[in-house]
Amino acid sequence: LNIKKISILDMGGGPNPIYSYIKKSTNVSTKCYVLDTPKLVKILKHKVPKQFRSDVRYITHLSEIKLKKLDIVYFNSSMQYLENYQGLIKKISRFKPSYILIGYTPMHSSNKNYYSVQYGVPGSEHPIIFFSLKKLKKLMNNLKYKNIYENKYNNIIKNSDFNNCYYADLLFKKF
Repeated sequence: LNIKKISILDMGGGPNPIYSYIKKSTNVSTKCYVLDTPKLVKILKHKVPKQFRSDVRYITHLSEIKLKKLDIVYFNSSMQYLENYQGLIKKISRFKPSYILIGYTPMHSSNKNYYSVQYGVPGSEHPIIFFSLKKLKKLMNNLKYKNIYENKYNNIIKNSDFNNCYYADLLFKKF
């Protein structure tokens, strides 16, 4: 993007949002909203160093974004945990982001989403979605976003019922 300050919505950015990587590796000025759980936001919003508080803001609701337009929306391994990802993406599209980046997200080649439970740290379990790449691309196309980049890696499962599961990075551009 050829603009002075890029606005980013980092979905589920946690304690190390995309802002940190952009700041360390580029000279790009960034305003970053990090949308996360109320519990995490309560902790993290006070941990942002003073010199970055005007550039990084932790929020719990989209209504806290005071911009009419966002340049980038970034889901880094977070969309698969959302109960109503379609509704959220539709709400986010109202900000007319130029790009929507979906990173490190489980996909597969079937026509419908699959749902499961993810077990991580002992005692921790989360519902998780394995996205139908076809279904996700159709949703994005209906919202006027074209898939301009796709990276598939780390095949997870291969069997006849679950059709080639893998992680993917997808970049969509507004058309």
